Amino acid sequence: MKKSEAWYALFPLDVYALGPFRFTKEKSEHEFREYLREWEGVKRLPKGVEVWPTR
Repeated sequence: MKKSEAWYALFPLDVYALGPFRFTKEKSEHEFREYLREWEGVKRLPKGVEVWPTR
């Protein structure tokens, strides 16, 4: 699983991706999705949310 200090997120129906979300410690995709759930204040992210690390 990839780890990165910065991630992008694209929510369904959004034209542009959000980010980069920058962190002091590397996060895995699972940890970043967990962060997004807290950030949005939801228990589950919408179907079709795409996330990817910066290079």
